[in-house]
Amino acid sequence: MLPAGGLAVIDGHDGMGQVLAAKAAEEAVQRAKAHGIAAVGVGNSDHFGTALCFTLPRTQAASASCRRTPAPP
Repeated sequence: MLPAGGLAVIDGHDGMGQVLAAKAAEEAVQRAKAHGIAAVGVGNSDHFGTALCFTLPRTQAASASCRRTPAPP
């Protein structure tokens, strides 16, 4: 992981996208609490499935959330 205040980039080492997306979401919430705003990127991972599974819990934690993927539909 490359941390920098409210920013972080996680190297997924070609791991499961769902596991990495959950880790990134939790990391973003913790960084947002500490710094007021956060952005966490994940690289070198597989497809992470349905984005709503990772977005909805973050909004319930009183934080906004946005997910992006370069994967084709």
